[in-house]
Amino acid sequence: ARLEPGGMFLGVLYAAAATIQWPVLRWAPPEVSFFAGHVTEPVTGLTRSFMHAVFKVGPRDVVSANITGAAQLSIDGGPYFAASPLMFERHLTRDPDGVNLQMWNAYYEALRRPEAGLVPRGRGPIGADGLPARICAKVEMTDLTTGDHNSLEPACTGFGVYALPPRPGDIMRTELSAQYSAATAVCSDTLFLCRTNVHLVLWSTAGAYPLDTLSGSASFSFDGGEWTQAFAMYEQHFDARPSGVDAAAGEPPGARLSHAMQADYDHVFPQERRTRLPERVCYRVRFYNTVTGESVPLAGGEGCMAVCHTLHEFAQPYCPKDRLSSGS
Repeated sequence: ARLEPGGMFLGVLYAAAATIQWPVLRWAPPEVSFFAGHVTEPVTGLTRSFMHAVFKVGPRDVVSANITGAAQLSIDGGPYFAASPLMFERHLTRDPDGVNLQMWNAYYEALRRPEAGLVPRGRGPIGADGLPARICAKVEMTDLTTGDHNSLEPACTGFGVYALPPRPGDIMRTELSAQYSAATAVCSDTLFLCRTNVHLVLWSTAGAYPLDTLSGSASFSFDGGEWTQAFAMYEQHFDARPSGVDAAAGEPPGARLSHAMQADYDHVFPQERRTRLPERVCYRVRFYNTVTGESVPLAGGEGCMAVCHTLHEFAQPYCPKDRLSSGS
């Protein structure tokens, strides 16, 4: 190997890089990113089954990569079937070994009505009597920019079971999860391109009937500029969330299940001589109950966060100072 200025053995570096299977694929830590469950309203008998599995995709260049892929699912050891389209979460991270990554998720959702059996959303098998106990997922991903292809070994989890009675008089409420939200702006090491991303993770209750479907909208403003419309969506899973409402009612933490929602922004742009990366982003989010027509903005109204110019590990602090704040 040849020693270059700065002390780096380029021959060793290139040899190591040649052994990497691109794109790098890894499951995110399951304790914070792999969920499955059945949520039932006892009064109506309606059950919603769900799975949400987050995985990491590390292309050669995380800024310019054009990634596509597919997932397959297996329920209770049955044959694998095609899942719904994968979702890029508009979220860039870096693992401790220095690999830059895009965050993606695979998901499953099905509705069971007492008179109709299990009705999958998307393609999949009709369930037999009783609720499934276990679900497995496997994925394959391709970088269309380079032609690189890789697959990820199956991962499995059990379904939790929740009984969720209606709560007359309950209203919608939406809160931000600071731990899993991030804003970054980084530039490519090999191409004259930069990429700005915002990924907001939010929890929203649906009101009196927790299984009502929610939709959303979002907008972002960078460094005090004009507001840009973006999208917000349901992440295909519920989470037990303690709240002030629970405590005030004398209920145990997590007595309510919240819809896990997200609002995202993704912009790839040319890196020019005077390119200035954004320093701060403000956001507005509103979710809608598509059954009742009720809508609610983010608790506290508009929020802001610093935009980091380096990538950091998933679910770890992104900007040590002034990362998130309320108000503008």
